[in-house]
Amino acid sequence: MRNTTEYSLYHTRLERLATLRRRHFPEQGRFRELYVEAAECLRTYLNGQFGLDMKDRSLAELERVLRLMRGPSALFEEIRNFFVEYASVQSGQWLPSKKDAYQVPARVEALLEELAPAAIRQAHTKQVDMQVSTQKRRIGRHYIMPNYMNNQKVA
Repeated sequence: MRNTTEYSLYHTRLERLATLRRRHFPEQGRFRELYVEAAECLRTYLNGQFGLDMKDRSLAELERVLRLMRGPSALFEEIRNFFVEYASVQSGQWLPSKKDAYQVPARVEALLEELAPAAIRQAHTKQVDMQVSTQKRRIGRHYIMPNYMNNQKVA
């Protein structure tokens, strides 16, 4: 059951990041909203995967929690750097360039991929491959159907 929950958590966070990309916040100059949504994805995943309550924590508290987690120090340094950027954007001390802002969902997705167990990543990849295959079949049928119907004689 835990693997299903982990997969669902991972999958929904990736879906949310994909939706975030489609909303084009950087074009609209909505950097705070972009960082809030991306940080929420990362916090929710950390909470669900590791049982860490990441809501409403100060940057110092986040750093302390990240230090307690065991894992590659470069990964946790990257998570810390993201939350430092998030805090700077939230306080208005720093605004990213549009180019940097467009990379935010991809950065969070990369962090999720590093944090997720390999089995969960593989299951997600298989699920996406199956969805793409199904969409291709549907598109194929969609285009075949009108040609088939056009060949029928109308009485």
